Amino acid sequence: MYIVGKKSDKTVIETSGIYHTGNPPVSAILGNVIKKYGGNESDYSVYFVPDNASQEKILHGAWYDVIWTGFNTTAKITAVDFARDFSRKKIKVTADNTLVMMGENVTFTGEVLNNDGTLDTKYDGTNIVTIGTPDGTLRIRVHFNNGKCIHVFTPSRYGFYSIPYNTVYEEDFKVDTQLVFEVAYDAVNELDT
Repeated sequence: MYIVGKKSDKTVIETSGIYHTGNPPVSAILGNVIKKYGGNESDYSVYFVPDNASQEKILHGAWYDVIWTGFNTTAKITAVDFARDFSRKKIKVTADNTLVMMGENVTFTGEVLNNDGTLDTKYDGTNIVTIGTPDGTLRIRVHFNNGKCIHVFTPSRYGFYSIPYNTVYEEDFKVDTQLVFEVAYDAVNELDT
């Protein structure tokens, strides 16, 4: 995995995926960057993220800053810093039932947690939460009041659902607890007729 930064304003302009067979050469990376953004090789810094743990964090959406040394043409990225990610709030989702029949309601509760796991009673806001459904993903808007939201959801298909869909990050939150529930098909009524 590599990160490309623009020296003039010290901004990150590209982050690659993880290369399991080795990173491409710097000349190839900079050739593509110059085609896309213009300039010349001395305008950019390429940093190879050295450890798998940091690569996985970046790949899954961790907040990070790059550390620069030098100025102007001598500037280069020398490290990544995840300090901002440690201050990120967490989201925890629970439900009144993890097995419901198709057409029944499931009530789920979302909680915004501080880093120490306590409820953030000062958090008020409207957020988008992505639900994994048997048909793909569904984005819903929920409102948190004093760090909590309660939402009644009526699934229209049987199968497994997950809230939030991503197990690591959801919007600006880290995922503390993902809810997985099953919607079953109720064949009892059909057998009675």
